[in-house]
Amino acid sequence: MPAEIIVVAAILRDENGRILCALRNPVGSRPNLWEFPGGKLEPGETATQALQRELMEELGCTVETTGDIFVESCHAYEDISIRLLAMPCTLQSGQPRPLEHSALLWLPAAALASLVWAPADLPIVSKLLQEAVPEDSSRQA
Repeated sequence: MPAEIIVVAAILRDENGRILCALRNPVGSRPNLWEFPGGKLEPGETATQALQRELMEELGCTVETTGDIFVESCHAYEDISIRLLAMPCTLQSGQPRPLEHSALLWLPAAALASLVWAPADLPIVSKLLQEAVPEDSSRQA
């Protein structure tokens, strides 16, 4: 059984409600897959502290979390097991830049399914898509 690490992920929305998506580099683990930016929780850090540190390192911006954990999920890859904590946040300063990713993309929640996501991020995508569908349309026959 691979070792488990705790990873934080940002659900970062812009002023239009679009969500920031990050494309993993073509080299390294899970190449060319989309993810929500974030990274590993270091010893002694809270999830909020880890998210703020990771987004400064990966995107060169500061954020503030705006709520509790939105999604908590576990995914076992061949080499590692990830417990993913996704948190909503807002941009405080700076503009996100792809310092460690191939590309960044702002998308409305309803369009998230158009990307090929890292498997660990799929529960986040699923919940965001559910929330993007108006409640009345899900009840129509």
